[in-house]
Amino acid sequence: MSDTQLPFIPPTKVFFPKEDIWTVQEGMATILESGRLTLGEYTKNFEQDFAKYVGATHAIAVNSGTSALEIVLRALRIGPGDSVVIPTNTFFATAAAVIHAGATPIFADCDETLAVSPETVRAVLRPDTKAVILVHIGGFITPRITELVELCRERGVFLIEDAAHAQGSTFNGKQAGTFGYAATFSFYPTKVMTSAEGGMIVTNDPELDRLARVFRDQGKKDFSSNLHTELGYNWRLSEIHALVGHVQFKRLNQFIEARRAVARVYDTELAGIPGVTPLREAEGVMSNYYKYIAFIPAGTDRAALKKQLKEEHGIGLAGEVYEMPLHKQPVFEPYVRGVTLPVAERLCAGHICLPMSAVQTPDEALRVTQALRTVFTAPSASSGIPVLPSLSSMSTITSANTAPQKPQKVAVIGGSGFIGSHIVDALLDARHKVTVFDLLAPRRSDVRFITMDILNPSSVNVMLTGGFDAVYMLAAIANVNDVFNNPVESCDVNIRAVVNVLEAARKNKISRVLLSSTVWLYEMVGAQQVDAVTEDAALEPGRVNHVYTATKLAAEQYCVAYQKLYGQNYTILRYGIPYGPQGRLGTVIYNFVSNALTGKPIVIQGDGSQARNFVYVNDLAEGNVAALNPAAANQTYNLDGLRPVSIKEVAEIVQSFIPGTEIVYVEARPGDFKGFAASSEKAFRELGWRAHTDIREGIRQYIEWARNEAILQ
Repeated sequence: MSDTQLPFIPPTKVFFPKEDIWTVQEGMATILESGRLTLGEYTKNFEQDFAKYVGATHAIAVNSGTSALEIVLRALRIGPGDSVVIPTNTFFATAAAVIHAGATPIFADCDETLAVSPETVRAVLRPDTKAVILVHIGGFITPRITELVELCRERGVFLIEDAAHAQGSTFNGKQAGTFGYAATFSFYPTKVMTSAEGGMIVTNDPELDRLARVFRDQGKKDFSSNLHTELGYNWRLSEIHALVGHVQFKRLNQFIEARRAVARVYDTELAGIPGVTPLREAEGVMSNYYKYIAFIPAGTDRAALKKQLKEEHGIGLAGEVYEMPLHKQPVFEPYVRGVTLPVAERLCAGHICLPMSAVQTPDEALRVTQALRTVFTAPSASSGIPVLPSLSSMSTITSANTAPQKPQKVAVIGGSGFIGSHIVDALLDARHKVTVFDLLAPRRSDVRFITMDILNPSSVNVMLTGGFDAVYMLAAIANVNDVFNNPVESCDVNIRAVVNVLEAARKNKISRVLLSSTVWLYEMVGAQQVDAVTEDAALEPGRVNHVYTATKLAAEQYCVAYQKLYGQNYTILRYGIPYGPQGRLGTVIYNFVSNALTGKPIVIQGDGSQARNFVYVNDLAEGNVAALNPAAANQTYNLDGLRPVSIKEVAEIVQSFIPGTEIVYVEARPGDFKGFAASSEKAFRELGWRAHTDIREGIRQYIEWARNEAILQ
């Protein structure tokens, strides 16, 4: 049976159990018989229960989420001459409400979580800015919301939560709608709960509560008065809509749990689909999964993908969040004048929203992921498996890039180490045949292991005679302090051993050597030349200031030379700063966590401003496996984290998970790399890889692992 013969899976579906339909019918009869069709007891009860659920003092029911936003702005006396910062990746209504209130919208870019960040907001704040509207996209509260609250407090502007997507979502147990000065919700039919049409305002400010009730009812002083004190509008919610909303509200937690069950299936199954990466919950975030967001390979023809899934697999994808950022919408052109917001532009174009509803089953979610796997891993149309046209013909991502890799025979030199052990796990999970070469036995016993002396060229040559398809060269002295103290030994391991492996690969006709390198090489790029360094940035050896980077640059150059002179193919992988379980002694997060768990202070060398794109080791391992793709031959890729993180922020995150930890500052170490952002766009574009673990979540997982490790006791 083909997928098209199976029941259609809709993008979303409104759910009213039969008993709820009966309750609504009975309530409607009561309302109609009473003659009180608006602003009556049903509205009052809905408001009271919603406020109690959210944890706010006041809730004001209105006829839409759009009007809720405009009412809040008007009640806060925001209008002509004022500006309001909003995310560009949001629905039309957010900006429209600002304009209808008389103010000017200022569009801010987002970060990789689709939320505005303190940095993107700070970049556009103006002297006339009176408010920032934070949208909880897809039902996800940004884990940096506390920083945004503090930023708004420092600047003296109101933080308004547009929680249209986020009924029931929480961060650290606190409900969406309780972080800002006021918040607005939508009960449109596609939302997690609905009143058919409707919205809600929540706040703890009694004056805002009073004014919102005036504005929603034509600006009248009170319901029974004809004295108009404000220029309001008919923004009332009818009693029938309040009844429907209240009945749905009582099912909210049930609806959320059903959605989260579907999301768990998606989370598990998407892990095995190349290039498809879900937006995951960060530490402390509990999403209602209004949308299940998944990022797809750059350049994918999304319209063709949606058409193929619908016509060939009977699956309807939901609307994006959002298809086009607002600063690209023609109606808002007078407010932008050529503004470019690159992250939002990229993410808006590069994601899909999978089917999601309270009545969708885990089996249906599995069917969705199976269809995606078919589309994104089909080797060719001739195989009988449909291939998305854009994936088989586009120039940036060829069908070879998205095709599943056939099992390869792989040597991993340094496979017992911190990074190597995780790469071995990922390779085995991908069904490759792995042999580990190291001085120490690997962590797992189900992998072939051979002891190797990488400084003995004859030994390396003999060991690599086993008909390998590829060899990972991970063995290195990577701790910069060890390199500083042992420069000669470091040159032997980081340069001479690499040459030994290249020569053995050449003699044994091994197709490719994959070399682990480092983004520290970008200390040789003038910081003033770039914002996010790409692999083609010109390195200036005269800027080198550490033996470590000198050795890594030399190793890379040997790879290039061997390819040009002998045809020996290579792939260079420049790692960000790795961290995670089995983290090695001497790495910064290892040291910080170790000290904190043993009651010692966290020691920061310098002022802590030096930045790193820390990359979670499991993400890094996935990138190494992706690099086996033939398209990666003779290419260099950055495998870096989601965003630059200062050493100070790392310390403060550890401190937040291990309260009472002291942070002390000492003199900076020689040759320390101040750091700046390295772009992993090439890896995403060509290999379908990018990091997905947020630094807070990664550190939380690492601490959880470290608490049980004797080495940290």
